Amino acid sequence: MTTGNPDVLKAMQERVGSAVPMGRMGIPQEIADGVLYLSGGRSSFVTGSCLMVDGGYTS
Repeated sequence: MTTGNPDVLKAMQERVGSAVPMGRMGIPQEIADGVLYLSGGRSSFVTGSCLMVDGGYTS
């Protein structure tokens, strides 16, 4: 999400955050953590699953 106007950006973040149970937007590092988990050895017994990294939006 990009915008040149900081006020518009803040309003957009608040609007999206209010729709997510965790109350905020995720950050890129949180998405990357999910990718690293699925591509690493700690997920070796995980099969046929969806890892939803969405702050509870789809729950």
